[in-house]
Amino acid sequence: MTPLLRCVKKINGKQNSKALVLIIHGCKDHSGNDPEHELLDIILGYGAGNPPFYSCRTRTKNAMIRCLQDEGFGVYEGAAGGLYAGRAKNNLNQLFVRWMPNNAVESMQIEIVREWREDMSMLELTGDGLVSALDAFMLMDHSEEVGEISVGRI
Repeated sequence: MTPLLRCVKKINGKQNSKALVLIIHGCKDHSGNDPEHELLDIILGYGAGNPPFYSCRTRTKNAMIRCLQDEGFGVYEGAAGGLYAGRAKNNLNQLFVRWMPNNAVESMQIEIVREWREDMSMLELTGDGLVSALDAFMLMDHSEEVGEISVGRI
C-alpha cells in the first residue's frame, strides 16, 4: 500500500491536482441464461449503498462510464449495497473515504467479467479498450457534465 500512498501524495502535491485511483478486478460472468445481463462486460463500483460512501463524484463516475461505453464495453454500476458497489468497509475503494479521508482523491473499482480476460487474445482486446477509454477520460474537460448515461445495476 505504501507505493499507492506515495503516488497519491505526489499527485496531490501538484497545484490543484486530484488523484484518481482505479482498482481493477475480475468478476464472474453474469450473462449466462439471464438476458438482463447479456451485455455486461464491466461493473463500476463507487460506494453506492445505504448509507452511501461514495468514493468519487457523480460526474467522474459518469465520465468514466461514458468513455468505457464509447469503447464498446457494456457497463453496469455496482448496485447500492450489492457485491460490486465498492462500499464495504474493508474494500480498497474505501481507503480514502473511511480510513484515510482525502477529498483530493477519487477512486472506483472496475470489475471485468471473465469472458474479457479468459484468454490472451481477449485480454489484449480488453487492455487496448481500457487504455483507449482511460486516454479519452484523461483528455476530457471535467468541469462539464457528460450528460445522461444509460446503465444497468448489478
